[in-house]
Amino acid sequence: MEYLKSQNEEQLRALGVGVNLHLPCIESLEEVEPRSASDVAKQLVALSYMIRIGYDYPIAEAREGLAQLEILDILGSTAKKILESGELTEQQKIDLTWQAEAAQSLAWALGMTELDHTRPCDEDLADRTPFGEGEREFIQAAQLRPMSEIQQQVDLIYRMHWYAVNCRLVGEACVLNESIIRERRRALDWMYGVAEDWDQVPMDT
Repeated sequence: MEYLKSQNEEQLRALGVGVNLHLPCIESLEEVEPRSASDVAKQLVALSYMIRIGYDYPIAEAREGLAQLEILDILGSTAKKILESGELTEQQKIDLTWQAEAAQSLAWALGMTELDHTRPCDEDLADRTPFGEGEREFIQAAQLRPMSEIQQQVDLIYRMHWYAVNCRLVGEACVLNESIIRERRRALDWMYGVAEDWDQVPMDT
């Protein structure tokens, strides 16, 4: 794990990202329970519905679609409350649209795209994610990248998140977008098995 930490610190320096040498190593695979490929695919499909709600897709239709696919349980507690109540605030709409960045991490893990944390998510990511048809086949056929690659990204995004938060706290210019980094980290840490509930993934730095 120390080698992974050092390797990522070198990569961050090359990007002009500040490094905190005192940040610890992330959890080892023995300390977490990584998600299966089907779980990651289910989460991506579920997010595709929730993100659309942020753009005024009918909540009732989203709830019905997710129920038919039997993937409601994969959602975080906030999304479940929105589906149950049928209502959401303007801030929740904004939060849902930002989850497109989390979807980018999930799609990367499934081999659908690349992952560049200095750029926003792919503009055509929604078009390449099954919606309304083909979801079951997509979930059944899902395969993950090697866990070593996911682990490397989990460590990298943790260190990037510290930098982005620190820039905000001290008022320095930041070469990363903290909101993008936060959502990417949520998805990566969830896949890695840091937390069971999507909304309970620790965001400490």
